[in-house]
Amino acid sequence: MLELGHAAEFLHRQVGRCAAESGLDALITVQGAAQFMAEEAVRAGMPPHSVHFFERSGGAAGEFVWQLLQPGDAVLFKGSRGVQIEQAMEKALA
Repeated sequence: MLELGHAAEFLHRQVGRCAAESGLDALITVQGAAQFMAEEAVRAGMPPHSVHFFERSGGAAGEFVWQLLQPGDAVLFKGSRGVQIEQAMEKALA
């Protein structure tokens, strides 16, 4: 979603709204315009303690995901190579 240009904020907010409406247990966003997604999810009714924004995909984000997981959980990592989302995934699965 790094290539969205002027539509980035609007589209990230739409995803955040959809996340809140879908009944997700948690939303973890990483870097840049993903902050709009987190803000909109809370604005749309997702509990603030269930929404987390990280400036970087490695380190804190990966550690946090690892602590959040329970046996049998399914996790979808969606992210741009530009924000190196695979660092969070690798940390969570290590």
